Amino acid sequence: ITTGAALVLLYLLIAGPGMMNFGLRNLFAGWAVDGLLPPQSIAVTPGDQSVRRGANLRIIGTMQGFDPERAVIHVRNGNRDWQEVPMVASGNGFEFTFFSMQEPMNYYITASGVRTPEYQVQVVDVPSIENISLTYHYPEWTSREPETVERGGDIQVLPETRVELTVTTSAPLQQGQLVLNKEEQALALT
Repeated sequence: ITTGAALVLLYLLIAGPGMMNFGLRNLFAGWAVDGLLPPQSIAVTPGDQSVRRGANLRIIGTMQGFDPERAVIHVRNGNRDWQEVPMVASGNGFEFTFFSMQEPMNYYITASGVRTPEYQVQVVDVPSIENISLTYHYPEWTSREPETVERGGDIQVLPETRVELTVTTSAPLQQGQLVLNKEEQALALT
């Protein structure tokens, strides 16, 4: 009987169903092995993030090592209490979208007793374009003086016309780029 019980216990330690083998290994040897973690985790995308004020943010939790029926996202804005919101099943995980982000927040995801680390979302005010001024420098053969159009829009000009853009933003920029036909060109900041 003792040999049979020892064999059953050995089987459960090595190949027990579900989480039984992990639980028994942790019970008998958890004190001797540092970092003995369950084989279940939740991969979170995007994790820590900065978003533009008013933007949407989609959080995806991908389950690894288990298949829960539901997942919950826990959210806290500032010093307020944590709020729990069910996530929507999507593929091999769950997702939730925050619409029109206005203030920073912290969040984490739980499912079947598994918890992710806490993540931070920062909300930033991105400068916007207030005006685009276009100055057309026509080819010499046209004998036309340069012409400036305030509140410019679409550009339609003769070949060889040089167009000078002056972009006014709502706040100072660290750097700027113009992308035209998939080619990037640095902008001079003044």
